[in-house]
Amino acid sequence: MHSTRELTSASFTVELDGQQVTIPELFLGFDARDRLGIVVHHPGGALGASVLILATITAFYDMQRARGDDYFIFHVGQQHGNHAMLDIWPGHKEVVVANEPEAVLRAINDRAITRLLVPDGRPGNPSFGRATL
Repeated sequence: MHSTRELTSASFTVELDGQQVTIPELFLGFDARDRLGIVVHHPGGALGASVLILATITAFYDMQRARGDDYFIFHVGQQHGNHAMLDIWPGHKEVVVANEPEAVLRAINDRAITRLLVPDGRPGNPSFGRATL
């Protein structure tokens, strides 16, 4: 399956504070230059966001069907599955990074991610090199 043949933005209902919104309304300023990244720490870690991932990718394709995608999965510590069925492909878009905040942020920055989905958790207090920030 490739979602561009199966889905349109009308396939999704997205709510924010109880109101139906579009992806560009959810992610203010969203456009075809945006890049989506998803941080996962465990196998299946992206499943909870899978509908949001597909809705975002579909919104992107609604804006610019002819251009390639810029969506990435950041596997923290090790590979946590294959996300090709969510249109995260080719395989080099699934990036394995060390389980260190600096390594994760560098990988995100290297790909110019503009929208990042992260799992719920307690905030940490990592220190980053100046070049990383």
